[in-house]
Amino acid sequence: MGNLAERNTTILYRAFTRRKKIKPEEAHRLAMDFVSKCPIFDGFEVLVATHKDRKHVHTHFVVNSVSYSTGKKLQMNKRDLQAMKNLSDNLCRVAGLSVCVKGKTFEGQDRENVVAYKKRLTGISKKLKRAKRTVG
Repeated sequence: MGNLAERNTTILYRAFTRRKKIKPEEAHRLAMDFVSKCPIFDGFEVLVATHKDRKHVHTHFVVNSVSYSTGKKLQMNKRDLQAMKNLSDNLCRVAGLSVCVKGKTFEGQDRENVVAYKKRLTGISKKLKRAKRTVG
């Protein structure tokens, strides 16, 4: 047995905008279609869970990151992730659903990029730490 502290799963998710009224059953069917057509999942077990505990329907994909056929660990790089996104986007378009546009929110508003967001948060936390040192 390996180290139990090692990560043995990979978790991905797909969310749908509130504006497009998709039923959880349709989202789940799309998710199952995605898993069956995604070559990176060949030889890996994938648990698909679709639900609506927020204002929008979303699906979680929990992947056993150790292949049942080869025993090798799942490896994904940026190119694989982009191919997965392209497949997901194509399946959604065929189903008449909208897809995310880079840099935009579900509602089409500009989204702050991740680097700027992290810098802003880091800057805030550094300022808070400095403020606590000078006050306390």
